[in-house]
Amino acid sequence: MLVYYISKNLKRPSELQRMIPNADRRVMDKQLQELVLHGFINKNTFNTKVPKVEYENVV
Repeated sequence: MLVYYISKNLKRPSELQRMIPNADRRVMDKQLQELVLHGFINKNTFNTKVPKVEYENVV
């Protein structure tokens, strides 16, 4: 489900959490880490005052 929603242009973890409300946040974060590790998605971290993370499909 995570890859599907990321491909539909939902990028922020909070947006993904809203689309999958029954998912535990820790489990979702772990699955996102595994998807990044295996090269299915990219993780972009922005150094702002409040750190911002976005995920995107690998093209």
